[in-house]
Amino acid sequence: MLKNLNVSEVKMVYNHRELGDISGLMKSIKSRGLLNPISVVLQKDKSYLVVDGHRRLSALIKLGEKKVDAIIKQEEMEERDVLLDGATSNEARKSLSVFEKYLLYKKLIDANYTAEEIASALDVDIRTVKSVTELGRHLPLTKLKDITYGKLGSHKPIGKVGIGNAKKIAGLTKSGKLNGPALDKVWETLKKGKRVENINVKNNNVTVTVSITMPLKYKEKFDNQLLAGKAINAFLQKRLFNRYRD
Repeated sequence: MLKNLNVSEVKMVYNHRELGDISGLMKSIKSRGLLNPISVVLQKDKSYLVVDGHRRLSALIKLGEKKVDAIIKQEEMEERDVLLDGATSNEARKSLSVFEKYLLYKKLIDANYTAEEIASALDVDIRTVKSVTELGRHLPLTKLKDITYGKLGSHKPIGKVGIGNAKKIAGLTKSGKLNGPALDKVWETLKKGKRVENINVKNNNVTVTVSITMPLKYKEKFDNQLLAGKAINAFLQKRLFNRYRD
């Protein structure tokens, strides 16, 4: 049922997606109106909870609008079920960042949904649910924003951190071996796009071993990888390696 509601009647209890820049959406609404109604459910106190359309409602509020077109999905629904219904909407199924996934999965777990129920409802692999929630338990939320996730991540994640490296770091923080300044030091190395092969932490000193790809035209000069590796080390020490990069 479509109904024109007072904006003051509508509540946004939770949104797992970051609103981002809504200035373009505000301009569109101002010039053309709200083309796509929000979706809400009616509560016992006669207020409405947003299921789909958090960004649209936020734009309307910033514009000072008093009314909003809304599709009332159901006469009554528990807040817990509103959360899951919103998560399974078309908007929620768009590509989410690791940070957004963690916020969503944690909220659902806090609402007493199991990892199996979440995976089934959202049609995702249960390993994804467990992996992301595990990362969130052992890495600061600010770090989660840096993580690219599989094919959804940047092709060349400069300034980001790959999911594989993030799991290694989370394992070290879980064990208590890596935190504070040491964690920040390793994280900044990862954000440069390096693939970390090994991390040694001792007395708060961090040693990070990164992989180096040798140009094929240079590698072919050696009979085996051992000799090539020794040569690379020599060039690195002499700061001459840049001359041989593609």
